[in-house]
This record gives sequence, structure tokens and C-alpha cells, in this order.
Amino acid sequence: MISQVDMHVHSTYSGLSPDWYLRMLQSHESYTDIKQVFLRAIKRGKTFVTITDHDQVEGSLRLKEIFPERVFSGAEYNVYFPEDHCKVHILVYGQDEKQHRDLMSVREDIYQFRDYIRHHQMAYSVAHALLAMDDKLNRTHLEKLILLFDVFEGINGSQLQVQNQAWVDTLRALTPESIDILFRRYHIDPISSDPWVKGFTGGSDDHADLFIGRTYTEARADTVDGFLDALRRKKTTASGSHSTIKDLSMSVIKMAYELGSRKSGHGFTVSLLRDTSAHVFEGYSISLKSRAQLGLLKMVNRFQPNPLRNLATRLLTSLAGEDFSDEGERAGKLYNCLMQISDEALVNIIRSFNWLDCFKIDSSLEQIKSYLASLALCLPFYASLGFMHASHRLIKDFRLDENGLTSTPRTQKRALWFVDDDSMADFAGGLVDLDVVFVSDRPIIGVLPQKQVLLETLAQIRIGQEKNRLIHIPSILKSLDLLAELQPDEIIISTSSPVGMIGFMLSRFLNLSCSGFFFDNSLSWVSQNELSSRIFELLEQYNNWFFDQLTWLEITPNRETAANQMALAEP
Repeated sequence: MISQVDMHVHSTYSGLSPDWYLRMLQSHESYTDIKQVFLRAIKRGKTFVTITDHDQVEGSLRLKEIFPERVFSGAEYNVYFPEDHCKVHILVYGQDEKQHRDLMSVREDIYQFRDYIRHHQMAYSVAHALLAMDDKLNRTHLEKLILLFDVFEGINGSQLQVQNQAWVDTLRALTPESIDILFRRYHIDPISSDPWVKGFTGGSDDHADLFIGRTYTEARADTVDGFLDALRRKKTTASGSHSTIKDLSMSVIKMAYELGSRKSGHGFTVSLLRDTSAHVFEGYSISLKSRAQLGLLKMVNRFQPNPLRNLATRLLTSLAGEDFSDEGERAGKLYNCLMQISDEALVNIIRSFNWLDCFKIDSSLEQIKSYLASLALCLPFYASLGFMHASHRLIKDFRLDENGLTSTPRTQKRALWFVDDDSMADFAGGLVDLDVVFVSDRPIIGVLPQKQVLLETLAQIRIGQEKNRLIHIPSILKSLDLLAELQPDEIIISTSSPVGMIGFMLSRFLNLSCSGFFFDNSLSWVSQNELSSRIFELLEQYNNWFFDQLTWLEITPNRETAANQMALAEP
């Protein structure tokens, strides 16, 4: 029979989270009870169950004692290349306590770790090989992994499809000749007699009891021993779902909620929060009691206005009004609710400024606190954006050639150029090695629609008395999500306006090269004549700071070359 196992799941036996957002909250990697892991996996049709906590085997061994016929042990080990201490994660299965101690004693040296696994014929899988957990992982490490191991995670349920598929395609393209090239390069004995044939596993990498069983490994096996034997013989396949930024963000939010729910707290606000969380993450209906509590919050805020309480009330009302019964739609609906709340708060803070009177704040500073709180709500999405694109430099069209494993970028690298001036299109001709796509808040005259991205305007600020002098404010979260999907290789910025700031933020989250194109009219998005000298002085200081953060780019306008490279349309 065909058996299915989610081969990468975490439980309460994992330690503190390495994610910067959860680490800031002092959150553990997982709060999922081991029995809950089992019940969730079985409910979702999995034949056998394992748990792979980081450097911990206790949780899986305890679960195996309870369900010996359906569970096998597992752990995810932090293993290092001794030459530079580059870290990789290796999943090992079927170990006992002694073998776990032995593996822990040799994990500082990946070569000894591999030799131990090979000598004891242990079942294993290299987890998310393209996930750069530090700045050290490069092509050399990946080539060595190909020689050292034969089984790899083909689908990691917390990674984008492009990350998973790039590595699988590389491994499937291996030949005896390419293995020979790598052997002569590194003098590492391959782990098997046919190292060009690789086995694959799939696992959800679930930390929050949201996606257990959604990604899994299949093999022909009737028993646990039979399944592990198929894994050793490279007779397993990876199946199930990849992840999205919204999925990962939902996991981070759930982890933050789990942490908060374990802290002391009483009263109807805590009860309402817990009921709403069960509604969002489990699909339960909002109780009548919670709806009454929400109504009371609205009434209190009507008579005693408070921006922070109003923000919380609007968020809870928005979540309570959504239907989260469909598991597949929960992450997207949660994302939309938080984005709407964040955008509303941004609009409110913009409206609280009077740009004609030297930034005099009409409303109290509580309004600013409300916006900052809304940004905090979106931190999980920013954290997920950075995490999922941390391996950007490693996933660009891997292939094998006569020199071994190489990264072959697109014929032209894609650059996103953030502009607010139509004349910038003429400068694109100087970038002959780049496929340039312009990003702006208004159409770029003379550039074909497919070569430009228009950011949706969330609000407008009028500076001065001139009616047409407007600064367009885009939705931060929606813009970053849209632009990340374009998989850019470089960022170019020639404006310090809000559009330029979106580009700067994107470069930081995606860890991309960010070039600045400074010109005399870089403050063209404001009008000096319409502003007081103090306001314009502040804007000049901001403008200088902004371009100081970027790498200088020197090019000259060339419309003829630009027309060839950019497919410029006639005005």
C-alpha cells in the first residue's frame, strides 16, 4: 500500500525560535503538544507520524511509546561545515537515545555526521537545502551536499515553490559525469554507489499546528520499518503543498498568539481575543458572548475615544465578520484583514498632519501610536517576506554544466526602477545587462504597460496651495507583496518619495543590491515655492539621508538604446 508521512513537524520540545520577530517576543519554536501532532496528522490521512524537533528526540520517542505501531522517532539536527561553520539542517529518523547522543556529539563536523549515518545505515533527509540560515551558504556547500548525501527534502511546506523546485530540478539533472566532476573538485567520497540518483521527502515544517500533513512523503510500505527502508533505498517521493508568504505569516501570528495565551491574563478582553483566535485559526464560530463583548468595546470607544482601543476594536470586528471555516482560505483572509487595518491607520495618520503649518499635528500623539500599533500587526508579514527570500541569490535557475553546479541567471537580470519622473526612461538605455521594469504611482509616458508597475494609491497629501501638487501614498503591505512576486534581481531608485521608500524597504527585505540614481531634481515630488523654508529644509535633510543609504549609479540618457532594451512606446 502507499503510505503517507509528514516528515518535518515541530512540537513543544523544540527550543526558542530563531526567527527575529518571534525571538524578540521570546517565543518558542512551537507550542504544539505531541499528541496533538499525532491526532492532526491522522485526521488528515497520514499513515504514520514522526516529530522532528531541533536537536531533540525526546518528543518523538515519547509519542512512539504511546503509539508504537504508527510513530517513528525523528529530529532535525543543526550540522556544520567545519571549514567555515556554515549551518545546514539534516533530518534523521529511527534513532534511539544513544544514537541521538552520538549524532549530537559529531554535528559540528558534517563529514563525521555523514559517516556516522552511513555506517549505521540510518534514514535521513537534508532539509530545505537552499534555505540560507546565514550568509555563508554558497554554491560550494551545495556541491558538497550532493556528494555527502543522497536524500533531500523535495518539498518543504514552509518554502516557496521556486525554492523547492529549483533544487529538485538540479538534483534530477545529475549524471555520473557531473558527480565525477564534483568528486575531482572536492575529493569527497559519495555516500552511495549511484549518487546521481537522489531520493526525496516532503514535510510541512509546521510549527504552529496549522499545516500538519499538508506536505508529506509517499512510499510503498505497510509498516514503519518498511517505510524507513524505502527512505534508505531512495524509493520515496515528495507530495503536497508549497508555502506562500501569507501562509508563513499566519504561522508566525499563531505562534505569537500561542505565546500570549500562555501568559497571565483575565477579563472579557482576553476571553474575546481567545475566542477570535479560535475563530481565525480553527474556523470556530464567534460565540454570542464574544459578540456582546465586542459590542461593549465599541460602545466604550464611542463615549471614551481611544485610537489604540479603536484599532483593536476594528481589527476584532473585521476578523469576526470573516468566514474562516475553509482551511485553504484562512491565511489569505487574515492577510486581507490586517492589510485593511494597516492601510486605514496609515490614512488616519496622514490626515492628522497639516503640511501647510510645519507639520503641526492636529490630533493627539495617540493617533501616531495607533498607526505604529497597526505596523506591529504587520510585522509577521515583513518577517516572512525576508525569510522566504533569504535564499534569493541561490535559487536563480540552477543547472549543471561541464564545470559542475552553477547558477545561471536569466538572459537579463530583472531590475525594478522606482521613479516619479517620465524622463528616467531615457536613462534605461545605459543598463544593457538589465531587464528594467519601472515602478511608480502614475503611468510613465512612453513606456509600454508591460514594462511598468503602478502601485495602488492609498491616500494623497496636498502640499502647498497648488491643487495638482499631490504626494501619492501607496499601501506598504500590498506594494511589497506585489513587487516581491516579480522576483527582482536588483533595485534602482531615483526618487525619495514614498514610492522610492517602498523600493528601499523591498531591497532590505529581499536582501538585494540597491542603487541610487541621484539628480538635481530629486525633490521634484515637492514644490519649494509652496512650502515654508523650515519644511523644505527638513525634506532636504531626509532626501540627503535617503540617497546616502544607496549605492551610486552613474549612467547617461540614451533613448535609442533604451527603446531597444525597454520597448519604449512612442509618446
